[in-house]
Amino acid sequence: MGYTDTLGKALRVFLNPKAATSNSMSVGDSLKFYYKLMPIPLVLGLIVSFLVAKFIAPLAGYGIVAMIAVYFIIGFPLGIIIDGGIYHVIIGKLFKLYRGNYSRITTAFAYSIIPMLFTGWLSLPLIASAGGHMHAVTISLAYAAGVVLVAIFSIWSFVTLLFGLSNQLKISKLKAFGTLLLNWLIVLVITFAIVFTFGVAFLGSAGAL
Repeated sequence: MGYTDTLGKALRVFLNPKAATSNSMSVGDSLKFYYKLMPIPLVLGLIVSFLVAKFIAPLAGYGIVAMIAVYFIIGFPLGIIIDGGIYHVIIGKLFKLYRGNYSRITTAFAYSIIPMLFTGWLSLPLIASAGGHMHAVTISLAYAAGVVLVAIFSIWSFVTLLFGLSNQLKISKLKAFGTLLLNWLIVLVITFAIVFTFGVAFLGSAGAL
């Protein structure tokens, strides 16, 4: 699949996730799909971030340069693998709430990243401009626009994931929603238990000293 075909597929997913998230990809193809889309948003994000750093907010701007590079090159694809893996282990293996292989999960998670990939290159630098030295009203408007973009397309990413899981696993959208909530709840409980355990252990050792 060439770049134009990949971009066309991504735009269809972005505009109509209900109809465009039915095609499955292998784990490797999901990553290839992402990395074919990533370079242009990455370059745009770096350009806008450098402009923010140079003319508006140097410290925050350069921080966003690093954040965009790390997120786009490493963070998003790791999310496809790790978040999809956690969902597959908890919902598929532990609770056995669907029948489907891991590649179907990574396909759905790859689709869900598209809205943030298409808009993150602009929204993150806008948020970083809050630390700038331009007119207060201009800074406030830029920051608000960035926050609104992140909020809207985070929700759209969730909607895309919901349709993606429903189509890939052949389950209802309500069941897909329920499995996502269950997955996040269990991850939250496990995370809290780990933090609490280490916190108690640390306080105990500190008290002993």
